[in-house]
Amino acid sequence: MFELKSVSKTFQLPNKDSLQVLQNLSLTVNKGEIFGLIGLSGAGKSTALRTFNLLEKPDSGHVYFQNKEIHGGQIDQLRLVRQKIGMIFQHFNLISNKTVEENVALPLKIAGWKPALIQARVLECLKLVHLENKNHSYPNQLSGGQKQRVAIARAIANHPDLLLADEPTSALDPITKIEILDCLTEINKKFGLTIIIATHEMNIVRRLCDRVAILDQGQIQEILPVARGEIHPQTKLGKMLLEIT
Repeated sequence: MFELKSVSKTFQLPNKDSLQVLQNLSLTVNKGEIFGLIGLSGAGKSTALRTFNLLEKPDSGHVYFQNKEIHGGQIDQLRLVRQKIGMIFQHFNLISNKTVEENVALPLKIAGWKPALIQARVLECLKLVHLENKNHSYPNQLSGGQKQRVAIARAIANHPDLLLADEPTSALDPITKIEILDCLTEINKKFGLTIIIATHEMNIVRRLCDRVAILDQGQIQEILPVARGEIHPQTKLGKMLLEIT
């Protein structure tokens, strides 16, 4: 589904220093799997996630989506690729003056869907996340978990092939967190949707993922399978993450 080859990224800081956040990073994500990127704060996991749809453009290396290399300079190609990639964020990123229905409809309007088809698809997506009775509500009338479910509905509205999730549960309480993870699992199983999630919690990886890459200072320390909630890291960092999260 997706591949990064020798990807590096450096940010220029306000004091004119530079910070390298990704160093020669390579990994492959298979179709239909839930793949985790885990590490401590500053490990580069969110930056790595955002290179998949070129929200962060690498300084060097190659990004492949469905066996085709994508480039930031080819605007038409990048627009088509991004229509196949949904994204959900830590703080939901809903538009406060639009209703739930209008938020979910937004990517469909941008993609040029006809109004009648938009309405049917929005209702379908809201049913998937069990919020069909909130379609006329505004974000400030929803709980945190409901906001994130609206964000998931919006992210899958345009029938994406890939869903990127950047710390999607870190702003939620433990019970709501489980509800969101179960929602993502249900979508993955029902539609075979490939999901890549960035997190700092090993418990999320154990509950949700098929495989996980452990990152430290922009480099992959190890890539591990997750089998029936069990994971067996070999690196010192992996063992520490397993113990503390």
